[in-house]
Amino acid sequence: MQFDTASFTGDSVYFRSSNPKMKDTFRGRFERDAIVGELARNGQKRAMTFRKFDLGAHRPQTPIRPFPYVEKKFVLRTPTARLCLAVLLPIQKGKVNILLC
Repeated sequence: MQFDTASFTGDSVYFRSSNPKMKDTFRGRFERDAIVGELARNGQKRAMTFRKFDLGAHRPQTPIRPFPYVEKKFVLRTPTARLCLAVLLPIQKGKVNILLC
């Protein structure tokens, strides 16, 4: 869903997409920390709520060790092509079923 037009009047909001295949529109109003309204796409309507939240608090991007899995690093070198391919694979503890082709 991508909107390229937005308009605001008082506590009302309107979003519209100019994509002719989707014809997305959203009409809503501000309510405390959210925008509550209705999304319309190609004639079908659905209730939708946009809420403000701190993404960093809900989804940390820096994992902290110890992990519940084992990390194994594999390196493949080709001296003729001067190419090196490396991958770090997470492996479930107690299971070592790896097939390299």
